[in-house]
Amino acid sequence: MIPTSRLLLIFGGLYTIGIGILVNLVSQKIIDQDFNLVEKVRYYFDVGVEGTIWQATLLALAATIVVAILNRVIEQDRKEIARLRENLSSQRATAATELADKVKALDAQVEYRDQTIATLQRHLHDARQFNFLDVVTGIPNEAKWKNDIDEFAAKASAGTPRQIALIDLVGFGRLNDELGYSKVDKILRYLAQSLEESMRKNEGLYKRHLVDNAMLPNRIYRKYPGGDEFYVVAEGSEAGMLGLLTRLQRLITSRLDKHISDNIAQTREPLHIRFSGAVCQLYRGEEPSMVTQRLEDYLRSTRYPDATRRLNWESGKSSADFPAGSVDRNLYEQAEQEFSVTGAQRP
Repeated sequence: MIPTSRLLLIFGGLYTIGIGILVNLVSQKIIDQDFNLVEKVRYYFDVGVEGTIWQATLLALAATIVVAILNRVIEQDRKEIARLRENLSSQRATAATELADKVKALDAQVEYRDQTIATLQRHLHDARQFNFLDVVTGIPNEAKWKNDIDEFAAKASAGTPRQIALIDLVGFGRLNDELGYSKVDKILRYLAQSLEESMRKNEGLYKRHLVDNAMLPNRIYRKYPGGDEFYVVAEGSEAGMLGLLTRLQRLITSRLDKHISDNIAQTREPLHIRFSGAVCQLYRGEEPSMVTQRLEDYLRSTRYPDATRRLNWESGKSSADFPAGSVDRNLYEQAEQEFSVTGAQRP
Protein backbone atom coordinates (compact mmCIF):
# COMPACT_ATOMS: atom_id res chain seq x y z
CA MET A 1 0.00 0.00 0.00
CA ILE A 2 1.35 3.43 -1.00
CA PRO A 3 1.95 5.81 1.88
CA THR A 4 -0.18 8.94 2.17
CA SER A 5 2.84 11.25 1.81
CA ARG A 6 3.80 9.61 -1.45
CA LEU A 7 0.27 9.95 -2.75
CA LEU A 8 0.29 13.62 -1.88
CA LEU A 9 3.58 14.06 -3.74
CA ILE A 10 2.25 12.33 -6.81
CA PHE A 11 -0.96 14.30 -6.60
CA GLY A 12 1.04 17.54 -6.25
CA GLY A 13 2.95 16.83 -9.46
CA LEU A 14 -0.15 16.02 -11.39
CA TYR A 15 -1.79 19.04 -9.85
CA THR A 16 1.01 21.33 -11.05
CA ILE A 17 0.81 19.94 -14.58
CA GLY A 18 -2.94 20.25 -14.56
CA ILE A 19 -2.74 23.79 -13.21
CA GLY A 20 -0.58 24.90 -16.17
CA ILE A 21 -2.89 23.33 -18.70
CA LEU A 22 -5.97 24.66 -16.90
CA VAL A 23 -4.56 28.18 -16.60
CA ASN A 24 -3.74 28.30 -20.30
CA LEU A 25 -7.13 26.99 -21.38
CA VAL A 26 -9.22 28.91 -18.87
CA SER A 27 -7.36 32.21 -19.34
CA GLN A 28 -7.67 32.00 -23.11
CA LYS A 29 -11.35 31.15 -22.80
CA ILE A 30 -11.97 34.04 -20.42
CA ILE A 31 -10.07 36.43 -22.66
CA ASP A 32 -11.89 35.23 -25.77
CA GLN A 33 -15.32 35.40 -24.14
CA ASP A 34 -14.53 38.53 -22.14
CA PHE A 35 -15.70 37.03 -18.78
CA ASN A 36 -15.98 39.24 -15.73
CA LEU A 37 -12.73 38.56 -13.88
CA VAL A 38 -13.99 39.73 -10.51
CA GLU A 39 -16.94 37.37 -10.67
CA LYS A 40 -14.63 34.53 -11.74
CA VAL A 41 -12.29 35.04 -8.79
CA ARG A 42 -15.24 35.32 -6.44
CA TYR A 43 -16.51 31.99 -7.80
CA TYR A 44 -13.29 30.22 -6.95
CA PHE A 45 -13.10 31.77 -3.51
CA ASP A 46 -16.66 30.76 -2.76
CA VAL A 47 -16.31 27.09 -3.76
CA GLY A 48 -17.74 25.00 -0.99
CA VAL A 49 -14.99 22.36 -0.63
CA GLU A 50 -14.23 21.02 2.82
CA GLY A 51 -10.69 20.94 4.11
CA THR A 52 -7.96 23.44 4.52
CA ILE A 53 -5.65 21.96 1.87
CA TRP A 54 -8.30 21.88 -0.79
CA GLN A 55 -9.49 25.38 0.08
CA ALA A 56 -5.97 26.75 -0.19
CA THR A 57 -5.40 24.87 -3.41
CA LEU A 58 -8.50 26.30 -5.01
CA LEU A 59 -7.61 29.83 -3.86
CA ALA A 60 -4.13 29.49 -5.32
CA LEU A 61 -5.63 28.14 -8.50
CA ALA A 62 -8.03 31.10 -8.76
CA ALA A 63 -5.33 33.67 -8.02
CA THR A 64 -2.99 32.07 -10.56
CA ILE A 65 -5.70 32.12 -13.22
CA VAL A 66 -6.54 35.79 -12.54
CA VAL A 67 -2.89 36.88 -12.67
CA ALA A 68 -2.33 35.02 -15.92
CA ILE A 69 -5.47 36.47 -17.41
CA LEU A 70 -4.57 40.00 -16.34
CA ASN A 71 -1.06 39.67 -17.76
CA ARG A 72 -2.46 38.54 -21.10
CA VAL A 73 -5.04 41.30 -21.10
CA ILE A 74 -2.43 43.92 -20.21
CA GLU A 75 -0.13 42.66 -22.95
CA GLN A 76 -2.90 42.83 -25.54
CA ASP A 77 -3.93 46.27 -24.27
CA ARG A 78 -0.38 47.49 -24.62
CA LYS A 79 -0.23 46.19 -28.18
CA GLU A 80 -3.54 47.90 -28.94
CA ILE A 81 -2.33 51.15 -27.38
CA ALA A 82 0.84 50.99 -29.46
CA ARG A 83 -1.22 50.33 -32.59
CA LEU A 84 -3.56 53.20 -31.80
CA ARG A 85 -0.65 55.54 -31.15
CA GLU A 86 0.93 54.56 -34.44
CA ASN A 87 -2.36 55.10 -36.23
CA LEU A 88 -2.84 58.42 -34.46
CA SER A 89 0.66 59.56 -35.39
CA SER A 90 0.06 58.51 -38.97
CA GLN A 91 -3.32 60.24 -39.02
CA ARG A 92 -1.80 63.37 -37.52
CA ALA A 93 0.94 63.37 -40.13
CA THR A 94 -1.62 62.83 -42.89
CA ALA A 95 -3.93 65.49 -41.45
CA ALA A 96 -1.03 67.90 -41.05
CA THR A 97 0.02 67.31 -44.66
CA GLU A 98 -3.54 67.78 -45.91
CA LEU A 99 -3.94 70.90 -43.79
CA ALA A 100 -0.65 72.29 -45.05
CA ASP A 101 -1.74 71.62 -48.64
CA LYS A 102 -5.07 73.35 -48.01
CA VAL A 103 -3.34 76.35 -46.43
CA LYS A 104 -0.92 76.52 -49.35
CA ALA A 105 -3.80 76.36 -51.83
CA LEU A 106 -5.69 79.08 -49.95
CA ASP A 107 -2.57 81.26 -49.83
CA ALA A 108 -2.20 80.86 -53.58
CA GLN A 109 -5.85 81.80 -54.10
CA VAL A 110 -5.53 84.85 -51.85
CA GLU A 111 -2.37 85.97 -53.64
CA TYR A 112 -4.00 85.50 -57.05
CA ARG A 113 -7.08 87.45 -55.97
CA ASP A 114 -4.94 90.20 -54.47
CA GLN A 115 -3.06 90.48 -57.75
CA THR A 116 -6.33 90.52 -59.67
CA ILE A 117 -7.71 93.27 -57.43
CA ALA A 118 -4.50 95.30 -57.79
CA THR A 119 -4.61 94.91 -61.58
CA LEU A 120 -8.26 95.94 -61.77
CA GLN A 121 -7.64 98.92 -59.50
CA ARG A 122 -4.70 99.96 -61.67
CA HIS A 123 -6.81 99.67 -64.82
CA LEU A 124 -9.60 101.61 -63.13
CA HIS A 125 -7.16 104.32 -62.07
CA ASP A 126 -5.70 104.45 -65.60
CA ALA A 127 -9.20 104.70 -67.07
CA ARG A 128 -10.09 107.54 -64.73
CA GLN A 129 -6.82 109.29 -65.46
CA PHE A 130 -7.38 108.84 -69.19
CA ASN A 131 -10.79 110.47 -68.87
CA PHE A 132 -9.04 113.45 -67.31
CA LEU A 133 -6.42 113.83 -70.06
CA ASP A 134 -6.66 115.80 -73.28
CA VAL A 135 -6.09 113.51 -76.27
CA VAL A 136 -4.14 116.09 -78.28
CA THR A 137 -1.81 117.57 -75.66
CA GLY A 138 -1.69 114.87 -73.00
CA ILE A 139 -2.22 117.36 -70.15
CA PRO A 140 -5.28 117.54 -67.83
CA ASN A 141 -8.46 118.39 -69.73
CA GLU A 142 -11.52 120.47 -68.95
CA ALA A 143 -13.24 117.57 -67.16
CA LYS A 144 -10.35 117.50 -64.73
CA TRP A 145 -10.49 121.29 -64.41
CA LYS A 146 -14.19 121.17 -63.51
CA ASN A 147 -13.55 118.45 -60.98
CA ASP A 148 -10.75 120.48 -59.37
CA ILE A 149 -12.78 123.71 -59.44
CA ASP A 150 -15.61 122.02 -57.52
CA GLU A 151 -13.08 120.91 -54.92
CA PHE A 152 -11.33 124.30 -54.76
CA ALA A 153 -14.61 126.23 -54.56
CA ALA A 154 -15.75 124.14 -51.60
CA LYS A 155 -12.65 125.29 -49.68
CA ALA A 156 -12.27 128.81 -51.06
CA SER A 157 -11.85 131.61 -48.52
CA ALA A 158 -10.41 135.09 -48.24
CA GLY A 159 -7.48 133.67 -46.31
CA THR A 160 -6.55 131.25 -49.11
CA PRO A 161 -7.67 132.86 -52.39
CA ARG A 162 -7.35 131.03 -55.67
CA GLN A 163 -7.11 132.70 -59.09
CA ILE A 164 -8.37 131.27 -62.39
CA ALA A 165 -7.17 132.34 -65.83
CA LEU A 166 -8.37 131.52 -69.33
CA ILE A 167 -5.73 132.01 -72.03
CA ASP A 168 -6.19 131.84 -75.79
CA LEU A 169 -3.28 131.34 -78.20
CA VAL A 170 -3.29 134.16 -80.72
CA GLY A 171 -3.31 133.45 -84.46
CA PHE A 172 -3.57 129.64 -84.33
CA GLY A 173 -6.46 129.66 -86.78
CA ARG A 174 -4.07 131.09 -89.35
CA LEU A 175 -1.42 128.50 -88.45
CA ASN A 176 -3.94 125.71 -89.05
CA ASP A 177 -4.40 126.99 -92.59
CA GLU A 178 -0.68 127.53 -93.24
CA LEU A 179 0.84 124.47 -91.57
CA GLY A 180 -2.02 121.96 -91.45
CA TYR A 181 -3.71 120.49 -88.43
CA SER A 182 -1.17 117.69 -87.98
CA LYS A 183 1.70 120.09 -87.38
CA VAL A 184 -0.42 122.41 -85.29
CA ASP A 185 -1.44 119.48 -83.07
CA LYS A 186 2.25 118.74 -82.52
CA ILE A 187 2.88 122.39 -81.72
CA LEU A 188 0.01 122.39 -79.22
CA ARG A 189 1.29 119.21 -77.61
CA TYR A 190 4.84 120.46 -77.22
CA LEU A 191 3.72 123.89 -76.04
CA ALA A 192 1.20 122.52 -73.51
CA GLN A 193 3.57 119.95 -72.04
CA SER A 194 6.40 122.47 -71.78
CA LEU A 195 4.17 124.98 -69.99
CA GLU A 196 2.83 122.31 -67.65
CA GLU A 197 6.37 121.22 -66.75
CA SER A 198 7.16 124.80 -65.75
CA MET A 199 4.28 124.91 -63.26
CA ARG A 200 5.19 125.32 -59.60
CA LYS A 201 3.48 124.08 -56.45
CA ASN A 202 -0.21 125.07 -56.27
CA GLU A 203 -0.26 125.90 -60.00
CA GLY A 204 -2.02 123.94 -62.73
CA LEU A 205 -2.59 123.99 -66.49
CA TYR A 206 -5.65 122.46 -68.20
CA LYS A 207 -6.61 122.14 -71.86
CA ARG A 208 -10.03 123.50 -72.71
CA HIS A 209 -12.10 121.47 -75.15
CA LEU A 210 -13.16 122.82 -78.52
CA VAL A 211 -16.22 124.98 -77.94
CA ASP A 212 -17.30 125.82 -81.48
CA ASN A 213 -18.84 122.61 -82.81
CA ALA A 214 -19.68 124.43 -86.06
CA MET A 215 -15.98 124.21 -86.92
CA LEU A 216 -15.94 120.41 -86.82
CA PRO A 217 -17.08 119.83 -90.43
CA ASN A 218 -14.07 121.83 -91.63
CA ARG A 219 -11.78 119.52 -89.61
CA ILE A 220 -13.28 116.24 -90.73
CA TYR A 221 -9.85 114.81 -91.54
CA ARG A 222 -8.45 115.66 -88.12
CA LYS A 223 -8.63 112.74 -85.71
CA TYR A 224 -8.94 114.73 -82.48
CA PRO A 225 -10.02 118.30 -83.22
CA GLY A 226 -9.21 120.60 -80.33
CA GLY A 227 -9.09 124.30 -79.59
CA ASP A 228 -6.20 126.46 -78.49
CA GLU A 229 -7.48 127.67 -75.12
CA PHE A 230 -6.18 126.71 -71.69
CA TYR A 231 -7.22 127.18 -68.08
CA VAL A 232 -4.59 128.19 -65.53
CA VAL A 233 -5.20 127.79 -61.80
CA ALA A 234 -3.01 129.19 -59.02
CA GLU A 235 -3.34 129.66 -55.30
CA GLY A 236 -2.67 133.20 -54.12
CA SER A 237 -3.41 136.79 -55.07
CA GLU A 238 -4.29 138.36 -58.40
CA ALA A 239 -0.80 139.83 -58.55
CA GLY A 240 0.62 136.31 -58.18
CA MET A 241 -1.45 135.06 -61.12
CA LEU A 242 -0.29 138.00 -63.26
CA GLY A 243 3.28 137.09 -62.40
CA LEU A 244 2.64 133.47 -63.43
CA LEU A 245 1.14 134.45 -66.80
CA THR A 246 4.01 136.84 -67.46
CA ARG A 247 6.43 134.00 -66.73
CA LEU A 248 4.62 131.68 -69.17
CA GLN A 249 4.60 134.26 -71.98
CA ARG A 250 8.31 134.95 -71.51
CA LEU A 251 9.06 131.21 -71.56
CA ILE A 252 7.28 130.91 -74.90
CA THR A 253 9.03 133.96 -76.35
CA SER A 254 12.54 133.16 -75.12
CA ARG A 255 12.75 129.41 -75.69
CA LEU A 256 9.70 127.51 -76.89
CA ASP A 257 8.98 129.65 -79.95
CA LYS A 258 12.40 128.98 -81.48
CA HIS A 259 12.23 125.22 -80.89
CA ILE A 260 8.76 125.07 -82.43
CA SER A 261 9.78 127.15 -85.44
CA ASP A 262 12.95 125.13 -86.10
CA ASN A 263 11.87 121.57 -85.31
CA ILE A 264 8.09 121.32 -85.71
CA ALA A 265 6.80 124.09 -87.98
CA GLN A 266 10.14 124.22 -89.85
CA THR A 267 9.66 127.83 -90.83
CA ARG A 268 12.40 130.30 -91.59
CA GLU A 269 11.00 132.93 -89.26
CA PRO A 270 9.90 132.56 -85.62
CA LEU A 271 6.17 132.08 -85.15
CA HIS A 272 6.01 134.76 -82.41
CA ILE A 273 3.50 132.75 -80.37
CA ARG A 274 1.51 134.90 -77.98
CA PHE A 275 -1.63 134.47 -75.94
CA SER A 276 -4.41 136.70 -74.68
CA GLY A 277 -6.18 136.00 -71.44
CA ALA A 278 -8.44 136.88 -68.52
CA VAL A 279 -8.09 136.47 -64.76
CA CYS A 280 -10.69 136.23 -62.00
CA GLN A 281 -10.87 135.00 -58.43
CA LEU A 282 -12.69 131.80 -57.47
CA TYR A 283 -15.38 132.33 -54.85
CA ARG A 284 -16.71 129.84 -52.33
CA GLY A 285 -19.37 127.55 -53.78
CA GLU A 286 -18.96 128.92 -57.31
CA GLU A 287 -19.70 126.50 -60.13
CA PRO A 288 -17.28 125.96 -63.05
CA SER A 289 -19.80 127.31 -65.58
CA MET A 290 -20.05 130.59 -63.65
CA VAL A 291 -16.27 130.94 -63.58
CA THR A 292 -16.04 130.27 -67.32
CA GLN A 293 -18.74 132.84 -68.08
CA ARG A 294 -16.90 135.56 -66.19
CA LEU A 295 -13.59 134.68 -67.82
CA GLU A 296 -15.09 134.73 -71.30
CA ASP A 297 -16.55 138.18 -70.65
CA TYR A 298 -13.15 139.53 -69.58
CA LEU A 299 -11.40 137.76 -72.46
CA ARG A 300 -13.85 139.15 -75.02
CA SER A 301 -12.86 142.67 -74.10
CA THR A 302 -9.25 141.99 -75.15
CA ARG A 303 -10.45 141.54 -78.73
CA TYR A 304 -12.08 144.97 -79.00
CA PRO A 305 -10.43 147.31 -81.53
CA ASP A 306 -9.54 149.79 -78.81
CA ALA A 307 -8.11 147.20 -76.39
CA THR A 308 -4.72 148.20 -74.97
CA ARG A 309 -3.83 144.84 -73.40
CA ARG A 310 -4.09 141.17 -74.33
CA LEU A 311 -4.73 140.35 -70.68
CA ASN A 312 -7.59 141.58 -68.46
CA TRP A 313 -8.04 140.94 -64.77
CA GLU A 314 -11.10 141.15 -62.58
CA SER A 315 -10.03 143.85 -60.12
CA GLY A 316 -9.15 146.37 -62.85
CA LYS A 317 -6.27 147.59 -60.70
CA SER A 318 -3.05 148.93 -62.19
CA SER A 319 0.50 149.20 -60.92
CA ALA A 320 -0.25 152.81 -59.90
CA ASP A 321 -2.58 151.49 -57.19
CA PHE A 322 0.32 150.01 -55.22
CA PRO A 323 3.22 151.63 -53.34
CA ALA A 324 6.40 152.21 -55.30
CA GLY A 325 8.89 149.35 -54.89
CA SER A 326 6.30 146.87 -53.63
CA VAL A 327 6.14 143.33 -54.98
CA ASP A 328 2.55 143.75 -56.20
CA ARG A 329 3.41 146.98 -58.06
CA ASN A 330 6.29 145.20 -59.77
CA LEU A 331 4.08 142.25 -60.82
CA TYR A 332 1.37 144.50 -62.22
CA GLU A 333 3.97 146.59 -64.12
CA GLN A 334 5.48 143.48 -65.71
CA ALA A 335 2.04 142.25 -66.80
CA GLU A 336 1.10 145.64 -68.22
CA GLN A 337 4.30 145.73 -70.25
CA GLU A 338 4.28 142.08 -71.38
CA PHE A 339 0.65 142.08 -72.54
CA SER A 340 0.41 145.63 -73.91
CA VAL A 341 -0.99 145.82 -77.42
CA THR A 342 0.14 147.91 -80.37
CA GLY A 343 -1.81 148.16 -83.61
CA ALA A 344 0.14 145.34 -85.29
CA GLN A 345 -0.24 143.01 -82.31
CA ARG A 346 -4.01 143.12 -81.96
CA PRO A 347 -5.60 139.66 -82.00
